[in-house]
Amino acid sequence: MKIVYRLITISVGVVFVYSILNFFLQTEEISILPYLKQISPLKLALSSLAYLFSHFLRSLRVALMMGRQDFSLVNLIGKQYYTNGINLILPFKLGEVYRIVEFNKIFRDPERTFLTVIAERTIDFLFLFVGLFVALYFTKYSIFDLSLTVFIGGLFILGVLFIYYVLPENIRWLNLFLVKRYTKRWVVRVLAITSRAYSVIMNIKQIIRRRVSTIVMLTSLIWLSEIAGLLFIIDYLPQIEYFFLLAFFVFLSSLIPSGSLGLGALQFAFYLIYLVNNSFPYFSLSMIYQFFIFLPAIFIGFAVYIVDRLRQWRSVKNAA
Repeated sequence: MKIVYRLITISVGVVFVYSILNFFLQTEEISILPYLKQISPLKLALSSLAYLFSHFLRSLRVALMMGRQDFSLVNLIGKQYYTNGINLILPFKLGEVYRIVEFNKIFRDPERTFLTVIAERTIDFLFLFVGLFVALYFTKYSIFDLSLTVFIGGLFILGVLFIYYVLPENIRWLNLFLVKRYTKRWVVRVLAITSRAYSVIMNIKQIIRRRVSTIVMLTSLIWLSEIAGLLFIIDYLPQIEYFFLLAFFVFLSSLIPSGSLGLGALQFAFYLIYLVNNSFPYFSLSMIYQFFIFLPAIFIGFAVYIVDRLRQWRSVKNAA
């Protein structure tokens, strides 16, 4: 297992170096300096800090949803920044799996860690899809056909509500019906699967119910901070409504397969605003966003990794 972990670490490092080099090669071909001169350094700094603060709040939300006090909150915050850096480096959002693995090193409860991460991501997507629908309504965005996105978002919201409120009681009814009517082997398999599904759903509901008001408040603060991460772009948009629309496009672009640093999907999110305002420098601003918002997060994640490795080395040295 250690060999696999080291191979993953080396691979992450290679991808990181490649992404940085590729970024600089691309910035030679596009003009971002004129736009950088127009943007207030204070706004850029506040945007970066807001994005980093959102991940501090994410750490608090995970700690709250786990419902335990037998772990170091400082370590959890460090893991959040570290795994966020990995998630930004790895393409196709593969870092989400890595995040679960790293969190489990703190909690040492694979099932509960997995359920907690699934629950928080579900809450996030509910918030984002609702936010996107509200932004689309106020901007009356019709330049690009987003009917499929709206359909998927609506289906997701209905699916979550169905699984959360309707499915559990029907699973119990189905299990009782099968037990009373059938005794064949396939029934045992079905009962095992449905019982497991029921247990998973009820565990997630228990996680959310425990601190529902605080979780909603933290989620709102998290995404308000993420939105503030785009503050430096606000002067390039014709209306404040499009600022929020861009934010939700950017956040939901994570659903689109992309390269490291969100390359590709992030540019597409900015491009959707360009269709409304042809003077909007979508490509240059998206690259600035990646450079000044994502790269600091990656460097912080790398610093956390180095500090963690130094602690482990000192522990081994002292033990010897």
